[in-house]
Amino acid sequence: MIITASFAITTIFSQKIKSYPPDSCGAKIEFDNIRHDFGVVLYNGDAFHKYVFTNTGSVPLIIKECLKGCGCTSVDWTKEAILPGKKGFVKATFNTQIVGHFNKGVDVYTNTLTPRVNLRLIGTVEKLPGITPENAIKANVEKTTQKQSW
Repeated sequence: MIITASFAITTIFSQKIKSYPPDSCGAKIEFDNIRHDFGVVLYNGDAFHKYVFTNTGSVPLIIKECLKGCGCTSVDWTKEAILPGKKGFVKATFNTQIVGHFNKGVDVYTNTLTPRVNLRLIGTVEKLPGITPENAIKANVEKTTQKQSW
């Protein structure tokens, strides 16, 4: 009986597991960019970025969760499944009532082969005398773009 059990266990563990190349199956997420540099943002001004992505895989893409690095960042995202070839978004907002440099992350968890993508928000919040968000010309210029896919 011990010999039979040993043979059965050896047979089970020696069988090859079928694997697929990463691009041949499953959902795949490709962001237009994963890093957004605001440059200088006015105190109490707008500091949000909408990261757009495409499902370049062969099955629906699901964002399971988006985790922010701290309480100074909020996040929203496409909640429904994204079909192959379709687009979705992750919107990250930074609280600009904190003066100084910021480099904040949002971890996006999906049903892809590499299930976590880290998005970055970078910039500096400044208080300028006599300048308010209402009378300033706001420019949301993206200084650095890195195209990534998983």
